Amino acid sequence: MAVAGIILSAGGSTRMGTCKALLKHPSGATMLEAHVQALSSCCTEIIIVAGAHYKDIQARLPAGCQLVKNPDWNKSDPFASLVLGLKETCAKSVLVTPVDTPPATTAELSRLLDQPHTAVLSWQEQAGHPVLLRPDVLARIHAGEQPRSGLRSFLEDAHHVPAKTPAAIASWNTLKQWQAWHDSTRA
Repeated sequence: MAVAGIILSAGGSTRMGTCKALLKHPSGATMLEAHVQALSSCCTEIIIVAGAHYKDIQARLPAGCQLVKNPDWNKSDPFASLVLGLKETCAKSVLVTPVDTPPATTAELSRLLDQPHTAVLSWQEQAGHPVLLRPDVLARIHAGEQPRSGLRSFLEDAHHVPAKTPAAIASWNTLKQWQAWHDSTRA
């Protein structure tokens, strides 16, 4: 079955001070490239939704990826970017991740895809990333159902797939947070 991957990267990164997608992953790739590489192990297509840093991301777009622009990035939320990305695919299953989180491992993605319904990678029952959207939730989003509080509103009944590390719930908004995560991967 075809699975699409959507990477959300439309924010302004104002607290970070630089484009999060182009930060260096410990492997030496950009964070965007690291997410693409991870998703490529199981996705037939990868869609990147960009906004504030659209041109920077476009200039470094990994091969084989589709780039979608969120022109309203500064007055919309990540759910609006997700909807834009979903308009570009007919896949019945979609893996969604923000660019400002560690990429999931191949094993974690495989365990998510083993789930028959919508699922989320979690650490100690705390929902993290990525999220696997199956037809049950995709149909509600395509029908225009508005969430109470972003994508998480659609995940109330999602199966939690336990991660082996707390990286599943890690994210960063500042260089200090990112540097702490980056340094922890080298320890």
